[in-house]
Amino acid sequence: MCGTRATGLVPYITAWSAERPLCVPPVTGRSGGRGIAYVDEHSIDRDEEGVL
Repeated sequence: MCGTRATGLVPYITAWSAERPLCVPPVTGRSGGRGIAYVDEHSIDRDEEGVL
């Protein structure tokens, strides 16, 4: 299950039974070592000041 651990607690928001966890993290370190970026980032993902 991608490193998750069953705790017996059910979160307020949870996946449907047919949904599978995303094993690839959706964010990564930004090039240059400052901040984060989406793995598949597009130009529309950031505002005019470069904020994600």
